[in-house]
Amino acid sequence: MHDLGALQAYALGRANAHSLLPTLPTLSHATELYSTAGLHATQLPPNVSASIIPKHLFTFWSPPDEIPDFPAACIAEFKRLNPEWTVHILHPGIAGLEPPPFQNINADNDGSYASLHHVAQWYGAAALARFGGVWVEPTSIPLRPLESWVEEHRAAVQGWPLGHVANTIDSYALAAPARSALMYRWWSELRLAWKVGVGTYCENLPSDVTVDLRERLPQATWHASFRQSLASGHADAVAYRPTATAPAQPLQWLHRFNFDGARAVDWLFANASSGGATPAELSAAPFLRLRPEDYARVGDLYARAAQGSYLAQRLVNALPPRPPSLSSPPPPSPPPATRAYANLAVGAPKFLSKLIRHVRSARGSPSIEEIGTTPTDAWLRSASPYALPLVKHSGTELATTFPNEVITTFPSPDLNTIPPPPPPLWQFEGSQTTGQEADSPTLLALPTEPAHAV
Repeated sequence: MHDLGALQAYALGRANAHSLLPTLPTLSHATELYSTAGLHATQLPPNVSASIIPKHLFTFWSPPDEIPDFPAACIAEFKRLNPEWTVHILHPGIAGLEPPPFQNINADNDGSYASLHHVAQWYGAAALARFGGVWVEPTSIPLRPLESWVEEHRAAVQGWPLGHVANTIDSYALAAPARSALMYRWWSELRLAWKVGVGTYCENLPSDVTVDLRERLPQATWHASFRQSLASGHADAVAYRPTATAPAQPLQWLHRFNFDGARAVDWLFANASSGGATPAELSAAPFLRLRPEDYARVGDLYARAAQGSYLAQRLVNALPPRPPSLSSPPPPSPPPATRAYANLAVGAPKFLSKLIRHVRSARGSPSIEEIGTTPTDAWLRSASPYALPLVKHSGTELATTFPNEVITTFPSPDLNTIPPPPPPLWQFEGSQTTGQEADSPTLLALPTEPAHAV
């Protein structure tokens, strides 16, 4: 996980980091270093017409202070490639943006539309509707500056269509000018869909809006609401990018493997000498869009970089250096064996049996104490340094002998001296005590106070 304050200072270009952005206040959450203390502080630059797209780059992650290596590297690389842009990490509850609306009690959302993915869509649309700028998903891998696909001086909402479906803009990346009437109308349609439920919303749209989206609904509510916004007379305020699977476009790398994510990710992050992606093959696209399932296949970014992946090395270089890992302390060294005592030791059972047989043949059966306290040189050489205690039993006493320690005697308890428990305070109601009251707890009652003569 990464601290966004460190990411910002590192991604701005090291030496001239503070000269590119205005001075930011000291804040409690490092995330706000990217969002300038919440979006209520975000303003349009002075003397800028509505036809210019402001240099605000919005993305989303929740929780914002626990961004894994891969999306953190993508965000840092976006900042490195676009030092004049202000990067904002959106998250639920961020100041300055309207949260998703409360849904009606009978809202039909198909049980899945309020996922974190759709929450991110809501905040992205809200930010573009209020401030203008560019929205990208946090797992998009930037390869070129934003100006490679964003027309800053064009008064149009810009993005890639959903496949080959006309009059749609996909949600992974789009740009919008400040005070865009189309963007604001689109956001209003999304608010209505959230309130009444996407199922109800899509069922009540005109048939010419949903004609080729019907099989994708209600998950394609994002596209249906965009089409409904176009119907209000803003069709001329849209600039569609080429099909995303075309050469030098964000999904061309997946289209190359017929959208087989496992093979595509392996190629994307493999060593070039092993048939992996080369800089020349990746340099034409403005960025690479990774679907959630593709992001899950990337795995450890540092391990990919160590294996020689060009793309992984590029992303790792955008991150601050990893802190040194705390190595576990070495195990304690065993104490050295001594000649004075080498009692029963680990690894010496075979020698013990030989020693017993030798002593028995010489002068009868020895005691266990004699075996444990009269070691020979062979015993000392073969014994493990980890000595085990000798345990002997004598009557009612338990004696435990450790090497170099005195015998500790524990007296056996006399169970006959333990006093019996006190008699209970309860008795059978209306009868004499029998000593068996605990067998029938439901019939018990506390004794009454004795009556006093008047």
